[in-house]
Formats: sequence, C-alpha cells, structure tokens
Amino acid sequence: MPIAVDGPAMLTQDTERMRTLFHLEHEQRYGQAAIEEALEIVNLRLVLTAERADTRAETWLAEPWQPEAPVAEEMREVIFTNASEPVRTRVLWRPSLAAGTSFVGPAVIEEPNSTILVYPGDLVTVTPTGHLVIDIALDSGRTAP
Repeated sequence: MPIAVDGPAMLTQDTERMRTLFHLEHEQRYGQAAIEEALEIVNLRLVLTAERADTRAETWLAEPWQPEAPVAEEMREVIFTNASEPVRTRVLWRPSLAAGTSFVGPAVIEEPNSTILVYPGDLVTVTPTGHLVIDIALDSGRTAP
C-alpha cells in the first residue's frame, strides 16, 4: 500500500510518522489496523522530477507541421453501425494532411503506427502543429461499448 515519503528521515529517523501514516491508510482501506504489529517495508519506489537542460523535444513539438507530399485519397466501404449497410468512406494518409485541413467524416485516417476511424458527422481539424482535433457529432448513432 503506497505511503508518500517526503524525505529520507521518514525511513531512518522519524519512523513513528511512517507507522502512523501506514496505519491510517490501512484503517481507511481495510477498516482496521494492527497498530501493535511490526511493519516491514518490502518495496520502495523513487520518483524524481528534474528540470531538463535539453529542450529539443519541446522545440520539435512547437514547430509548425510540415506534411509529407500529398497522397491520393482512396475510398473504401466501412461498417459503422449496421453490417448490412457499409458506408463509402474516404481513406486519408495522416502524414500528408496539411495544417489547417478540416473535413467532416466518415473517414479512415491511416498512418505508420495506427489508424483513426472518424464517424459520419465528426469534424476533423489539423492544428498548426499537426495534431488532429476531432469534434464528435452528438447525433452519430454510436452506442457506448
């Protein structure tokens, strides 16, 4: 059961504070605590947050999107809600979508490592940095899984 440790003294000097926090958490989680029992720490996880001197990733993410050369759009029959009524659907290559591009689904957006299914009526917009923003149509006929 995780107990936040705010410094090494909590594990080496102020162990009573650790015991108290453990028993409070145990009581809250299980409805009882065995205060007289010895505690044994069997796992210790260190999380470190440090400033990075390297800003390459931030710089790259903030750069304007540079799409690949345009790729011819294809069409495909896709089943959205009714297997007996496939919908003729645009198939787009994600790396070639220019910033500012906006369109309404249906669409299949393919890229090297994933495929995005855009339901009929959903609005897709490519941001200046190349992210896809998809506004979901409320009347799409989708049902929760």
